[in-house]
Amino acid sequence: MTGHSSELHVIKRKKRVGIKAFQAVFLVFMMLGSLLAGFATDANAASWNPELTRYPYLTDVVNSYATVNFATLRSLTPDLDTAQVRYGKVGAESCTANAVPATRNNLTVAGVLEHQWKSILRVETGSEYCYRVYVYMGAAPEVDLLGADTAPVFKAQLPAGSNDPFSFIVFGDWGYVDEFGNNPIQAALMSTIANSGARFAVTVGDNVYPTEGDPAQPPGQTQYGDLNAIGMSTSAVFGSAFWKEPGKSIPLFPAIGNHGFSQAAIPTNHPHVLNFPQENAARLSGGRYTIDNYCCLNGTAAGNYASVWYAIDAGITRIYVLEAAWADSNPGSGGSYKNNYDYFFTPGTLHWEWLKADLAAHPTAVKLAVLHYPLYSDSTTEPSDLFLQGAAGLEGLLSQYNVQMTFSGHGHFYERNVEPNPNSVISYIVGGGGARLTPLDPNCETWDAFGMGWSYSSGGSSCGGATDPTMPEEVHHVVKVTVDGGSVNVQPINALGQVFDEITYDFTAGQEANAPSVPGTLTANPAGADQVLLNWNSSTDNTNVRGYTIYRNGVLWDYVTGGQTSYLDDRAFANGVYEYRVDAFDVWGNHSGLSNPAVPGGVPTGIKVYMPIIMR
Repeated sequence: MTGHSSELHVIKRKKRVGIKAFQAVFLVFMMLGSLLAGFATDANAASWNPELTRYPYLTDVVNSYATVNFATLRSLTPDLDTAQVRYGKVGAESCTANAVPATRNNLTVAGVLEHQWKSILRVETGSEYCYRVYVYMGAAPEVDLLGADTAPVFKAQLPAGSNDPFSFIVFGDWGYVDEFGNNPIQAALMSTIANSGARFAVTVGDNVYPTEGDPAQPPGQTQYGDLNAIGMSTSAVFGSAFWKEPGKSIPLFPAIGNHGFSQAAIPTNHPHVLNFPQENAARLSGGRYTIDNYCCLNGTAAGNYASVWYAIDAGITRIYVLEAAWADSNPGSGGSYKNNYDYFFTPGTLHWEWLKADLAAHPTAVKLAVLHYPLYSDSTTEPSDLFLQGAAGLEGLLSQYNVQMTFSGHGHFYERNVEPNPNSVISYIVGGGGARLTPLDPNCETWDAFGMGWSYSSGGSSCGGATDPTMPEEVHHVVKVTVDGGSVNVQPINALGQVFDEITYDFTAGQEANAPSVPGTLTANPAGADQVLLNWNSSTDNTNVRGYTIYRNGVLWDYVTGGQTSYLDDRAFANGVYEYRVDAFDVWGNHSGLSNPAVPGGVPTGIKVYMPIIMR
């Protein structure tokens, strides 16, 4: 997406008074004395503790994992700061029954030093959990950061092989605020997401926008903001009006876009990777989620950029988060689209070879992909990416392996495209999440079935079956996708709360009810401290065996896919009594009978103890 010029200026950051007496005295001194820039008292009392600067938000909720992220002020002795998340299974445990320490990274928001924390929880796939977050800032007492707020609740990811219907949200090109940190349209969309009933959300990239025209700001997405910072960009994502409400209960899986692709200020600690950790999604799918050096195709300069690609399972669906973007600040001689193609979508590149192998190894009834650059686009400023088209390109690869639909961004409008050729897929552009909108090309293409755009000088534009919108709120949108068997409902919702261009797709061709054979000869053996290794003989099916479900003591515990016939249970604590069974499931969620029971021929050694944070 091309940048938009602005004459807005960043205003000073507001900061809540800390709970420590020293911090309060220090703050008052500066307010009455030097009036140091960047500090002020927050007149709006919050129900959470003032040490909390980013409200807890979820990422990487896959299989038996869930990551809780949050941020705090750094104390006077930051090396002694520690934090943890306490959580419990709803209906079976208290919200503080289990505790997991948090790891930290240094963070600076609008000049204020903070700690960014994350805790990786272990959960039972498909179950519901509540949690609270705590910090110990170098000295007693331990602080419950949520204060008077109720404990957030979330659902662990729906296990592969489940036939339960579920919904998720797709949106992108968001994180834009004015000089006062406001964006009421974006706030309305965030409220829609929070109340959508979605199990998780994915973005199509460009997840926040830099401070435009401000030479003091380095290039890229440097300021995702917090609960206190205000001003252009600084409150754009983690401000209290934006991701705070959806994020505490709805996990986010964002693709990366061209805005924020590069980060010159912190080349080894990219904001996208720091703010939205997804290491378990990447590890379990064989993807990549790290910073790599890219050099020097098409005359581009060497650069440290985020490598972000992985797949997630939810029921009978597999969703691919792809890397279709490049740094606008490093065009070389090829331009952004060609650079992205040469680095990520040519045979032999890590991204391409991973995608090709994963598509082949994971047959599923529903396959979807999210990426930033669009396959097809009716826009003069963000046109179709011709390098991704064709039977030999990404378009053909996705079609070959039965990916039914893609969601892209880059263009700040809404567009639904039918398949333009037999080697293609249905494609959407859903770039109306909050950034300034752009118009559609008046020369609409035949594959554009429905499109709406906006010009701030000339008003609405449309293609296909749409009519010209009369206000930007009609174009800004998120999309709710509901999967129920092979039926996929795509429901765009605009900033007025109105549903438009709703389509239900029938992907049930080839659906059948034959179950795979029962997995044979399950064995269970201790494999180290707190570990039991399971092995079994593979099943067969009239179509494809997609994976195996693991049951422990009669409870659905986890699952494996991709032809794997072993599983390491790393939560089998010493002195526990464990009985395992497995079943096989196919692409339509048909399950075999249970295998023979297997009990470890010994007990796992060792035990993990999470000490209360105040005692460490």
